[in-house]
Amino acid sequence: MSFRTQVVAPSLAFLMMAGPLATPTSAQVENRTLASITFGGNFKFTDAELLALMKLRTGGLFDRQPFSRRALKIDAITLRNYYRSRGYLDTQVADSFAVNSAGQVDAFLSISEGTQYHLGTVNISGNRFLSTAEILSYLHLEIGAPYNPVALRYQRGALIDHYQDRGKLAADILLETEIGEVVALNLTVFEGPTFTIGRVLISGLVNVPERFLRRELIFKSGEQFNRALLVQSQQRVFESGLFGGVEITPVINRGMPEVADIEIKVRELDRRSIDLTLGFRQKAAASAGVPVNAFAVSGQWWHSRVFGSSVRMGITIEADMVLEDLSSPNLLLALKILSPWTAGFRAPTTLRLFSDYRTTPSPDWRTGIDLSLQSRRTRRNQWRGSFRWVFITAVDPSDAVDAEQDRSISGSYLHQGVDNLIEPHRGTIFQIEPSLHQTFLEGKPFYFKIESDLRRYHTLFQRGVFAYRLKGGYLTTFPSGTVLADIDRFEMGGSTSLRGWRAPKEFAPNGGTIQGLFNVEIRWPLVWRLGVELFFDAGGLYAYDDDQGALQHWETGMDVGAGGYLTTPLGPIRVDFAFPIEAGVASEYTILAAFLYLF
Repeated sequence: MSFRTQVVAPSLAFLMMAGPLATPTSAQVENRTLASITFGGNFKFTDAELLALMKLRTGGLFDRQPFSRRALKIDAITLRNYYRSRGYLDTQVADSFAVNSAGQVDAFLSISEGTQYHLGTVNISGNRFLSTAEILSYLHLEIGAPYNPVALRYQRGALIDHYQDRGKLAADILLETEIGEVVALNLTVFEGPTFTIGRVLISGLVNVPERFLRRELIFKSGEQFNRALLVQSQQRVFESGLFGGVEITPVINRGMPEVADIEIKVRELDRRSIDLTLGFRQKAAASAGVPVNAFAVSGQWWHSRVFGSSVRMGITIEADMVLEDLSSPNLLLALKILSPWTAGFRAPTTLRLFSDYRTTPSPDWRTGIDLSLQSRRTRRNQWRGSFRWVFITAVDPSDAVDAEQDRSISGSYLHQGVDNLIEPHRGTIFQIEPSLHQTFLEGKPFYFKIESDLRRYHTLFQRGVFAYRLKGGYLTTFPSGTVLADIDRFEMGGSTSLRGWRAPKEFAPNGGTIQGLFNVEIRWPLVWRLGVELFFDAGGLYAYDDDQGALQHWETGMDVGAGGYLTTPLGPIRVDFAFPIEAGVASEYTILAAFLYLF
């Protein structure tokens, strides 16, 4: 077998000189620098395609990656399964390694691809409850396509779930293949009887009343068994905030073969707890528009089952330092009351009383009340509606704001589909939030605001990240033409939007009513916890000409730049060098330091 990529002479020469006794053991090479990964025998897929599937990877000039024997074994299995998922059922992958003359490790993966098989025929028997057409639609089988046993096993599980959602708890499917020139697939379906739910057995309750658990269940004795309802009930019980662990398991009643008892095991949360947290985060500034970066330290005291109910109460004390203004910290004191049920309906409600001191861009106190209802359909998709009444007091009388209080009604939808919220590498985040402000305030014009934020992340050559963000916002007043107060206007500029301008006042000092923002970044790790980023920002703001807001114009800007970042357990810290582009030419650069990535 001759290897097709990379020079391997140093490793072979080493082995020839040292002889068999010099073959290194796994312990001797563990965590040595991985110098190369060499493939042999791969004709159907390129080296780049196979490398993209592997955990092991070689480093760059400043980034030395350690070798792991276990990781190499796992990668060999991954490659074999990948080939088999493409119809190469006989593929074998042999892994090996050697120490080269520089004391580093060369890894080798020798691949015997074999023949690619296609699906020829599908025969289904034993099914009565579901038609053959329904079964085929779940299995996604296509005659003549490469046979994929990996996807078929996954779809088999989905089909069994489909049966169990319709009462067929004991359903099973036997897969048999006959491999010749093509694959003949035989499926034998064992549907079994339709089960009903028998007893609901609960264990683990000590202090929580049983009724608080049972009201979260959306199934009951005597109904037809439905696996999906058990899964949803488990999620509801956990989200009640009363339990730290929940298990719901069906058990076939041996005395009544078509009856399934449901066993529920729970672990109660402590009635009182204290949480201490510290980290980086982006928070809203004293005025609208651009968030600010902060290092926050907070403590929370929680008390569960208030007055014997399912209500939880917590007190939060928080202090944070805004990177743009380290002269004094922001302070927050809040009382939060949470209830999973409201007025007899399962509508998770949060009542929050707070007093918030903010320093950026000008210091003020905000004291108010926030009432919100949140629906969490899935872990990734959340809906929220809220009513807020805030009293605003300027610390410096010369910075007094036009609006001394604000009443708002808002709704929001959030989709979080990324692999990691702090350091995302792939996925999507989308949020949209419409709101109506200064409602029911005598003598105050009210206004409508809507903001949207779309973020996409893509892994780049296994290591880096290509990311972009689209952000927009729109404000309109009633009656039309009313000038908004400074705190209500959109702003742009700074370390969280357009990095070519140090602060919003440098870009459009009077704010505006329409905004659009586009950011794109490439993030690349170098060595240890250090990395670099390249970026481009572009934005526009329909800005007021002066503080009186009589006239407006479009203020647009672009910048390019580069920066470095340090990843820490609390999140990344970055320093950006941004060059504003004016008349097609980059002008004097701006240096900004910030916690977390831009987005």
